[in-house]
Amino acid sequence: MAADLAAGRLVRPFKHALKAASSFYVVYPPEAIRQRKVRTFRDWLFSEIDRQ
Repeated sequence: MAADLAAGRLVRPFKHALKAASSFYVVYPPEAIRQRKVRTFRDWLFSEIDRQ
């Protein structure tokens, strides 16, 4: 992720980053998955999680 931020492929929306022991959920309306940008982001996020 750091390389993607440095290359400008990702943008950090907030100045501060926090580590959390909590769970997070990806939530979107069922029809949103038909949008390429939603599907691409979801797939990227899941691939990052799998690498951990």
